Amino acid sequence: MLHHWSTQSFNENCSEEDFELSEKKKSLKRVDDMAKEGYVPVSFGYKLMTVKEIEELEGQEENEDYKIMLLSELIYLCTFGMENPIRPKVPEDVQLIKYGKKKSGDSKEGGE
Repeated sequence: MLHHWSTQSFNENCSEEDFELSEKKKSLKRVDDMAKEGYVPVSFGYKLMTVKEIEELEGQEENEDYKIMLLSELIYLCTFGMENPIRPKVPEDVQLIKYGKKKSGDSKEGGE
């Protein structure tokens, strides 16, 4: 979603420039490649707003214009991939959350 709402980005010289569709597609390709390699892609962006603009939005969280105002004209910064390795104890942890104890191998689902 960040790519969709971003209108500006930075080039290799750290100068702000339009975030054109072709650049968005290249960036999204890199995001897709990260995900295929098992990374969790995390993107960052921001929006410049005056204090007055922020104050005008106060209390309007339920208004559809609130979302549009906050999400329009974002400045895309970067995307990085976080490692999220498979942890060997995940099945046991899920059992502890679901059943409150380690489930024995011979009981049936929901039987405890």
